[in-house]
Amino acid sequence: MGASDRSVQFDGSALGGQHHMCAFFNSLDEQHRVLRPFIKDGFDRGEKALHIVDPELRDEHLKRLGEAGIDVERTMASGQLDVRLCRTRTSGEIASTRTPCWA
Repeated sequence: MGASDRSVQFDGSALGGQHHMCAFFNSLDEQHRVLRPFIKDGFDRGEKALHIVDPELRDEHLKRLGEAGIDVERTMASGQLDVRLCRTRTSGEIASTRTPCWA
């Protein structure tokens, strides 16, 4: 059974097939409450994750992942977790070439 053949639990529902998702949240607390179990399950299954975070929220994001039982240092060192900083409007980048911050 391939990784894409296994169902995954997300907020009480089973997802099948590919596991890419987009979600909108009312707060950072809600975002972490809903996503941390999904993220941890993925790491436990050996899957990789790309997190694009606001530079000002990076440390808080990593702290919350650690609180969920994720070994942040190990997953980052192995390449399983790739954390990238988004560029804000003040970075001087042309809007069409930057990764926006949504948080």
